[in-house]
Amino acid sequence: MKLHRLKINGFRRIKESEFFFGDATFLIGQNNCGKSSVLRAIEVLLTAKKQLNSNEYYSVIDQETSETKVESGIIILESEFRNLPPDAINWRGFKGRIFNYTPNSDGDSGLSITYRKTFELGKDVIVELKSKGRAIKDEFSALTKPQELIDHGFDAELITELFGIGKLESAFKSQKDKEKLEEVDDLWDLTDQEIWFQNPGGIPGNVLKMLPRFLLIPAETAASEIEGKSGVLGDTLNELFQDVRSSSNNYTQAQHFLNELQKELNPNDQNSEFGKLIGDLNLVLSSVFPDTKFHASADLSDPEKVIKPLFNVEMSSNIRTGVNFQGSGMIRSAAFAMLRFRQKWLSQREDQHDRALIICFEEPETFLHPAAASQMRDAIYDLSTQNSQIIATTHSPYLIDLSRRPRQILNRLKHVGNEVQNIPFSVTDAFIALQEEDRDYVKMLLKIDDYIARVFFTRDVIIIEGDTEDILIRETISRLNREVAINIKANVEIIKARGKAAIIGLVRYLISLGINPIVVHDRDQGIDGAEVFNSPIQNAVGVNGRIVLMKENVEDELGYTSNSDKPYKAYLQTKSWGDSWGDIPECWRVKMKEIFLEYLDTV
Repeated sequence: MKLHRLKINGFRRIKESEFFFGDATFLIGQNNCGKSSVLRAIEVLLTAKKQLNSNEYYSVIDQETSETKVESGIIILESEFRNLPPDAINWRGFKGRIFNYTPNSDGDSGLSITYRKTFELGKDVIVELKSKGRAIKDEFSALTKPQELIDHGFDAELITELFGIGKLESAFKSQKDKEKLEEVDDLWDLTDQEIWFQNPGGIPGNVLKMLPRFLLIPAETAASEIEGKSGVLGDTLNELFQDVRSSSNNYTQAQHFLNELQKELNPNDQNSEFGKLIGDLNLVLSSVFPDTKFHASADLSDPEKVIKPLFNVEMSSNIRTGVNFQGSGMIRSAAFAMLRFRQKWLSQREDQHDRALIICFEEPETFLHPAAASQMRDAIYDLSTQNSQIIATTHSPYLIDLSRRPRQILNRLKHVGNEVQNIPFSVTDAFIALQEEDRDYVKMLLKIDDYIARVFFTRDVIIIEGDTEDILIRETISRLNREVAINIKANVEIIKARGKAAIIGLVRYLISLGINPIVVHDRDQGIDGAEVFNSPIQNAVGVNGRIVLMKENVEDELGYTSNSDKPYKAYLQTKSWGDSWGDIPECWRVKMKEIFLEYLDTV
């Protein structure tokens, strides 16, 4: 079971927005735009919180008083979980609440549920499942009390749990009795009507324990989590010790020796050191306060309280030290591994079925060297192919590998006025939709240039043919005044298609993701094998972007020739330019303004 969709209303900075999730999901966007709020919303969805603080509700600043005030006193988190196991139809509270969808791949069950939580300020949460309508079966419509249900073959244990052993002969009267009958699935026929059913499974926990477990790796993960004295590692080690202790013969013998040790600590034995200590204390005490005594005894009867292990935890890289002496990146990675292990371990101990795990990771690249960040990226993708779902916030395009196999979705958050809007990209679906030849070209580019993921972190994307154009454009930008150059670098990403034929597939891929590119390519009029691609490029772009042509190629635009070593000769050409925008040949300045439009309006 995996989270497919989450609609958030009125939570923190998010007034109303919908988010989609795959095996690996990345939340991207500028600082303070609500990425962490999405992770917290998932945490609220999957934990048993009954009420939320007022600061969790969507708020605005009062224009008259400048005070922050809650605009809406209601938070609604509506989620859809997909790929439920086939036996989910037998789970308590789920019958008639499981719906079908068209599976995306082999192994996808096509079964889903829609789960909703509503938090009204100051009130307990309302938990609901979308459900098909129910009508009581005709043969049971005349039953009036719990015992009659048992007599007709319904599960006696379930009926007794719902109504209580002392009320089996009491008639159904109250609204609560009717709500309890909803939990007797075999009592009802299903209708085509769709409704929201409140309190499914009798208590919210019955449904919650079937949903995925939740694990948050916050940006401020500390060394205390893995030092062994406290935190998640300390808790896990102590629980493991209890498991080992309960089945150990040595532990059984320990009780015998503890009893013997307790005899040696008898305060009434004046020949023991302990007895002498108590005797001396009482002698001094009675000389000041007659008839007053000090009493002390050792209780070693409960070895669970007496035997407490102390774990010494160290880490080693080039040197073995205490945890606090290791680097922040290593500590955070170790905490991530430990937290994930604990959730999987708890699931094996406590869950009645193979329960999925949602790992929410705030900025996994924090504190990591680029090589280590790349390894962390690989670990995230590897985990997302198992029974885990990874949802990460990131500011790093290098954490996103568009060539990886797990189903990937990017949610791009941005500010629009006082609200946060989200634009979801299904990277995997867009890639699958390409024709086979286009897929091969795009796959080649992703293998060569993993920086292509930067297109999701910028405003405008320019596609060029290759290195020659790249050198000329970058040398041009370096001659602009500082303010204009910074604006272009902050808002424009230049992508090399590495060949004219590859432009077609790359354009289709980006447009399917909602990115409308600016395409710069040679016209190549009269050149066999090159001009033939002009029309397909035009068709691929259509109205979803624009094309800037070099006539006939970039060398002709600048008035020089080159048959080999084109990038190097282009660089030599720029060496003849001066250091400012005005020193660049006028023909090239005109072409640059055609490409960059408003970015160069002021130069």
